[in-house]
Amino acid sequence: MDWVIAVPSYKRPDILRKKTLRCLQDGGIDMSRVTVFLANHEEAVAYGTLPVTTVVGVPGLAAQRQYIQGHYPIGQLILFMDDDISAVKQKHGDKMLPVTDLTKLFDGMFQIMGSANIVGVYPAANARFMKDTVTRDCRYIIGALYGIRNLWDDCRKLQYGDNQEDKERTLRYWEADGQVVRLNYITISTAYYAKGGMESDTRKAETEHWTSVIEKRWPKYVTRVYKEKQGIWDMRFRR
Repeated sequence: MDWVIAVPSYKRPDILRKKTLRCLQDGGIDMSRVTVFLANHEEAVAYGTLPVTTVVGVPGLAAQRQYIQGHYPIGQLILFMDDDISAVKQKHGDKMLPVTDLTKLFDGMFQIMGSANIVGVYPAANARFMKDTVTRDCRYIIGALYGIRNLWDDCRKLQYGDNQEDKERTLRYWEADGQVVRLNYITISTAYYAKGGMESDTRKAETEHWTSVIEKRWPKYVTRVYKEKQGIWDMRFRR
């Protein structure tokens, strides 16, 4: 299938090389499909030479994702990946095993997406909670690994900043299409709250603000929760 992989990255060249790029190479991905998008020319110098195409985009995660969509034609299938994914895994009984053929997996994700416009994976790397199912109701699509059919319509454009952008995206696609597709037997190994990347001194305050805004905008589908371990507000999707 004609899909590409877009990896936004910021201030983490070593992590990008050791994790996401190595994960893709080990999974048999043709690296000509992969483009890394950097925030500015200074970052491009800091990242040096990579075994993939690089493009200088714009600062900010939500803005960078929007830039990436503008970089590709309408209708293009785009798989977004974070820069710190060490493995893509599949549920096998009560265990999770690394996916060894990522090309086959990503082909399958877009085929399963069908008439929808977004497809994602299970948000927690825990086989106890994962299911051998594909769902199309309003469930959280994590921003670390998801695919879209590239559409430039205003109803899907993010408006609420970087800190809850994947929750907002899920809700906007659900509102626009009435379906978001999730493979509940596929997940990823990554550090969701790791330092670096888009981390900032004001992240916690910004996240608290935008969780409140999104909850008020979509109270039927989400509710705020406080994660004491990370000391940060987050959101839970309602059933």
